[in-house]
Amino acid sequence: MVRYCPTCWSEVGKNDSCPKCGGSLRTSTNESYEEKLIWALRHPEPTTPVRAATILGARRALAAVQPLIAVALSTSDFYLQEAAVVALGQIGDKRAQPCLERLSREGAVRVRLAARRALARLAESPGAKSSGSLRDERGAALRTAPVPDVAQTVDSKTRENSQAREPVTAPPDKELNVLIAQLQDPSRSNQALLGLLAQGREAVPALAEFLRSTKPSTVAEARLLAVEGLSILKGEAALDALIEVATKRLADIPDPAVRLAEECVVSRAASALADFSGPRGRETLLKLLEGKPLVGVAEAFEKLKDPRAIPWLIAWLEDDFVARAAADAILSIGRPAIPALLVSLAKRKAQYGAETRTSQRRRARVLEILHDLIEAENIASLESLLEDPAEGVRWNAAKLFVRRGNGDQQRRGIQVALTILDFSDSFLRAESEELLTSYYEMGHDMIEQAIQAGRTRGDSETPKFPRETALAVLLRVQHRAIRSRKVES
Repeated sequence: MVRYCPTCWSEVGKNDSCPKCGGSLRTSTNESYEEKLIWALRHPEPTTPVRAATILGARRALAAVQPLIAVALSTSDFYLQEAAVVALGQIGDKRAQPCLERLSREGAVRVRLAARRALARLAESPGAKSSGSLRDERGAALRTAPVPDVAQTVDSKTRENSQAREPVTAPPDKELNVLIAQLQDPSRSNQALLGLLAQGREAVPALAEFLRSTKPSTVAEARLLAVEGLSILKGEAALDALIEVATKRLADIPDPAVRLAEECVVSRAASALADFSGPRGRETLLKLLEGKPLVGVAEAFEKLKDPRAIPWLIAWLEDDFVARAAADAILSIGRPAIPALLVSLAKRKAQYGAETRTSQRRRARVLEILHDLIEAENIASLESLLEDPAEGVRWNAAKLFVRRGNGDQQRRGIQVALTILDFSDSFLRAESEELLTSYYEMGHDMIEQAIQAGRTRGDSETPKFPRETALAVLLRVQHRAIRSRKVES
């Protein structure tokens, strides 16, 4: 298990104090569970703050409102930003309104959509301000009452029409027409979506027709909002429309800029299919696995946890844009994915006599996933990867052995980490330095031998631009360890 300092969030070993900041690592019993979750919002491991924000939202922790606002406005990770926004909506505190209003207008599309949903929830929280009146282009008031609870509206209409299928082609009334038109006005689109949601299932035909009648463009926000509305309202007609969008052939769009924008719409529609009960959405998603890798499809299978998706998700690890979402989906499926992951790890795609870069990245990412899934007693079967010719694979194998192996395996991993200091990849060298600092006590003799060997060769002991020698890095690691010992004593 990897340990982090709760003060500076540096990776640490089994010491009682942090080798970087000197902070105590002894477990504190004075902090509540919610306080620990708030601390975790700044954790360096990317999925931990997302989980912490999700739990804080589910607990409706009022103490977390300001920390969540700070995270939402400062982070560059839009997955974390989205999780913080969703949590603020669940908590329902009015202090979050300025933050949510700002994020509903700027930043990543998924964050803007999450902020709009959160504002809709906030508007219905006890004591919250009215969401405001919706007006047409001439300024006449269309709706002055607060937006009703969307879930309640949908549920009541579902009961009324439980035996009926909504007609997709039914023409919307005048008010729906105005709201649909306002979806394409950036200054009114937020309120327009809320107004459409307030109409309940009656808005589904209008939203579906809007998606059919509007052409894709480089500005995809209006179509994304329509997809978002259908995903919230649910029902068979909404499912029909989302399937139609999700199965759209992107290759038929000649303009690459328009194609990229529409891919966001298709991806969001695919992700929404996982939220519908019944087999139609799931079967559509399984067919989509055979086409272009899409983040939304991977996100859907993270929710569905369907092991039938494993072979495609592993193949998608070669796509840099989709790889993170595919890895999260595989992790959600869990140990049933291990046999296929091990097969993929042994599979090298070659071109011109050498393994391709995409193949190397896939195998390195497989190792990262196995770090969380594989049993400790099965790590020995991966020992040959410590000598793999691909640098990324070798490094991830070293991390796996150091963090989860037994004593001998950990020392082998440290030995590989020492060789990585000679790599040209500055990111891997920085990660290796952090690992050696955290596990210095375990490998101090090997580090000291490497220092002596560097001095014998006459390597420089001072930092040099653009690249430090391994000796300079190891001396810094040693200095940190000595400083940590002094702090402890």
